[in-house]
Amino acid sequence: MLRFSSFGRRWACSMGSVDESAPSIEPLHPYGLWIVAGFKVMADLLCEVAMMLPLVMQESGKHLVSGWPLALLVGGLLLPLAAKGRKRLVVSMEEGRFKWDPPLVVDRASKRQVAATMEKIVEACKAVDVRVADSGTS
Repeated sequence: MLRFSSFGRRWACSMGSVDESAPSIEPLHPYGLWIVAGFKVMADLLCEVAMMLPLVMQESGKHLVSGWPLALLVGGLLLPLAAKGRKRLVVSMEEGRFKWDPPLVVDRASKRQVAATMEKIVEACKAVDVRVADSGTS
């Protein structure tokens, strides 16, 4: 049986019967997070302009200036980088297809912890002789 991963980047070929409960590791495509990041950047730019407009127009009175819109703008710009390289664990069973999406983390220590957790799950599956198909890209 020939099984293609998303967009045909890599494919895994297995001969004979396929274990329906075999877990697999698949890449999480970041397109949804890219769209969210785009909207977030546009909204944060709008907030930044609205906050700075009274100062630029030299209106009289007190004006509150905050660094939060700029910080959120930077967060929106970094969101696609945080989504890069994420993988999900998928188990297909007779009852349905179950997916575990890891949390979205930014720092390397947390990314390593998520990768270690997924590796432990894969090792546990191999220890009980359950075939694991890694259809993700490395």
